[in-house]
Amino acid sequence: MMALSKITTIDRRWIWLVVMIAFAIPIIRPLAIPIKVSEDTRIAFNAIESLPEGSVVMLDVEMWMRYYSELGPTTEAFIYHVLKKNLKLVIWASSPEGAPFAETALRAVNPENMGKKYGVDYVHLGYIAGGEKAMASLMTDIHGTVTTDYYGNNIKDLKIMENVRSSKDIKMIACVMSTQPDDRVRQYSITGGIKWIALTSGGWVPGIKPFVASGHVLTTVGGIRGGAEYELLVGRPGSGLISTDITSVTLLLMVALVIVTNIGYFAERASRRGKK
Repeated sequence: MMALSKITTIDRRWIWLVVMIAFAIPIIRPLAIPIKVSEDTRIAFNAIESLPEGSVVMLDVEMWMRYYSELGPTTEAFIYHVLKKNLKLVIWASSPEGAPFAETALRAVNPENMGKKYGVDYVHLGYIAGGEKAMASLMTDIHGTVTTDYYGNNIKDLKIMENVRSSKDIKMIACVMSTQPDDRVRQYSITGGIKWIALTSGGWVPGIKPFVASGHVLTTVGGIRGGAEYELLVGRPGSGLISTDITSVTLLLMVALVIVTNIGYFAERASRRGKK
């Protein structure tokens, strides 16, 4: 009883040290603690799983680099999934920073280590200016919209682009975004006739949900939690699952500390009563 009562006298700096260690462990060695996968994320995963081998998937990246910590994990997991399924991936950026955002994700995935070849299995077209007009143009005439890729290669020399010329050749579109989806609904859903997946920040999920309900958007994968769920589904633990690992470990530690300190408090009170 006396030992328990001393718990309340422990220097709080030791507690913060324990918290820091708990925080660091998942970063040094990811634990991949199982989490519940939302229905929205599972729909996105199943949509890619259902595509026949060789199908073309377009990834529209309209994100700023400062959001990479939140949406980078989702983007990396999605790229990995598409290539793992032996699908063809066409990436383009609808914002200037979307191009380096996509490039960072590609380098993290490293398709060559998966046996994939640039220009055959995937292509990065880079930033295409014009906003909604660029989207509309890509849906009708890709080769008339862009002539070179992110690295300066002529797209006519890239095997993957031989049979990718309009929305008719694209089976699925995913958008890394943090804006209202109206322009993409008009161009991808209505003009292109393609339901698309929104890989978006958590705060924008409610703004996109009405378009999911209307049938224009297939589903959403929201925030770093969605990224962690997607990583779990594709079997590639990354920074998304590291984030949820940190959350799970530190919360469990906090609960344990609350229980232990309460035990110490009541033990101390009982000890004082015993002395009286």
